[in-house]
Amino acid sequence: MASIPNPTLAAGLAALKQGNYQDAIAHLEGVCEMELDDSIVTEASQSLVEAYPKHGQPEKAIALCQHLREHPDPQIQEWAAKTEAELITKYPVAAKSPTDATGFTPLEDQASSPLKLSRKPNQTASSSSLLPVPYSPPDIPTLYTPRPRWRNCGRAQHWHPLKSAKMERLWLVAITVAIAFFWLLRVLVEFAMETINSILVELPWFQPFQLLYRDPTVALEITLAIL
Repeated sequence: MASIPNPTLAAGLAALKQGNYQDAIAHLEGVCEMELDDSIVTEASQSLVEAYPKHGQPEKAIALCQHLREHPDPQIQEWAAKTEAELITKYPVAAKSPTDATGFTPLEDQASSPLKLSRKPNQTASSSSLLPVPYSPPDIPTLYTPRPRWRNCGRAQHWHPLKSAKMERLWLVAITVAIAFFWLLRVLVEFAMETINSILVELPWFQPFQLLYRDPTVALEITLAIL
């Protein structure tokens, strides 16, 4: 089914009401693929179940009913099961199993058939010729499958400048952090100096360093200023 650039549910329902099933299916399938609202997708899917048989595609309607039977809404599940049963009763050929739909006839039936195939001696049929034709399910809109959907957005019409940052608060925070860092560093250095001298006092061959008894504040200020 050819895709429509801008499918809408309203256009699909209108085409379905007018009997234009080809356009209705194109619109409704597009809605199922592109719409983000699950309620709209569900309504479009139910309309597709109605449109497919009228367009000669009852197998798609049956397959879509099977998808709708997994819908989270119990009413939709009940509707899908009831509609599927009606479609199977009305279109038994479309409801055949994949093996039956291929037209493959078992070997027993071939043996009982009066038609005989002539073969040359020592000639065997290829095993691949006895296999059924692979079944390909009908294409139906993908339901309830999250996928990224893009929307075209226009450019901004009005530009607003950003508000200027409040530098007073920034400077206040920076000064507070610097003071806290310097105080913590001074405490750690004093603790290290006292610990070293305490260890040296306990040792018999060493004397404590008098330099480590001094206040390290000035030395720290000079060191940080150089850095």
